[in-house]
Amino acid sequence: MRLRELVIDAWSWLNYKPAMADPHRPGHRAFPEVNSSWVPEPDRRRLAAYKLLAAYDSNQAGQLAAVTGDHEGVERRELGDPSKLIDTTLGYLLGAEQTIVVPGADDAEVHGDQEKPPADAVLAADLQERLRAWAGQGTVAATRPAGRAVRGAQR
Repeated sequence: MRLRELVIDAWSWLNYKPAMADPHRPGHRAFPEVNSSWVPEPDRRRLAAYKLLAAYDSNQAGQLAAVTGDHEGVERRELGDPSKLIDTTLGYLLGAEQTIVVPGADDAEVHGDQEKPPADAVLAADLQERLRAWAGQGTVAATRPAGRAVRGAQR
């Protein structure tokens, strides 16, 4: 019995998938363009992994399984929309609002017998104020997916 070649890299967690099983020609049946002569050898596994994950994200895992030899894969049922699950989970993790906080900005307030706050605290407070103003203009909201806009802090 001959052992398979062991490859440990950033995409090793996908090795159990037939499309990623061959370490030298990943996805050769499912994604022939990845194994084109213009794609450098070190990038082939990365590109095949991206295509594999994109297939799952767009509910095409069944078709991918069929292309890689599992002809019953087409009959598998896709349960839900993975991208919706990802967006919902991210929404719950981030919450309804995010507030920009710069470390040291709270030290800019004068307390007790202090005459003036430290210079680095004043710079941190100024940076925090500018970032919050920038986020409040909608610049950040325009770059976020719909439904997850970042809002500036309430004043």
